[in-house]
Amino acid sequence: MPEHIVGADHSRRCNNVFWVVYILDREFGALMGVPHSLPDEDITVKLPSQLDGSIDAMNMALHVQLSGLTARIFTSRFSVLKRVQKC
Repeated sequence: MPEHIVGADHSRRCNNVFWVVYILDREFGALMGVPHSLPDEDITVKLPSQLDGSIDAMNMALHVQLSGLTARIFTSRFSVLKRVQKC
């Protein structure tokens, strides 16, 4: 949500909600072995640490990056296991 339209607080809150949903999507998808709902290449939302220099924003950004890496690792592992099982 553009800050100049909805205000700084509401815009920051929407940004945080997006990243929480992203984290949940990546982590649940990785645990269940299903693909992501939204490819990383399509995401244009700024990380919280790019909007705010607080410790909380940096923690959220690190969690986003960690969940993305974890999802890539699990997805590649599950795809290899599926190919092996088909053989």
